[in-house]
Amino acid sequence: MRATQFQLIVHRGKGDKRMEYVCYRRRVAAAKLLLSMLGLAGAAGLIYGALFGSVSLSVRIAAWAAALTGTLFFGSNLVLSFLALVRPRNVLFRYDESAVWSHGDRPVPWAQVKEITAEGARVGILFKPEFAKFLLRLEDGSRIEIRTYNAMTEREMKEWARRMRERKQAHDTAARSDSLRPDPTPVQCT
Repeated sequence: MRATQFQLIVHRGKGDKRMEYVCYRRRVAAAKLLLSMLGLAGAAGLIYGALFGSVSLSVRIAAWAAALTGTLFFGSNLVLSFLALVRPRNVLFRYDESAVWSHGDRPVPWAQVKEITAEGARVGILFKPEFAKFLLRLEDGSRIEIRTYNAMTEREMKEWARRMRERKQAHDTAARSDSLRPDPTPVQCT
């Protein structure tokens, strides 16, 4: 077993800032693509069994419901995994000591971030698939969703969320200690 289960790329930016890039592994995306194909094959088997099998009506209805759920979930996952494989870069977002950037958006300063969570994939209301994402809840009540193309494992997502919470906590601690320091003596211009 490998010691590292996630990919960490650290890049030095201007000054002493450390930029961290959150990436997915293409191997995970390829594995999820294959599992999606198997899931769709299973859904096709359920449809075939419901149409041509000699089973009771309740079993047919259950098979159709399972096939519908499987087709929606695994079909969507197949598309997302394919997109993750063909993307030129596997970077989802990046952050440093001062802010978080996602999808080329403007930076969101750590001071505006209230909570950082990682949500796993699930089947939502009316069989709608909800794929894994990072959620940044902001101080003003809004939230930013960072989609992962469902190409990260639960463990990777939890580890990245933990690292981001640590970075935010370090930022908040530094901001509090700066606010407790007396203001420096103003520079006199002559």
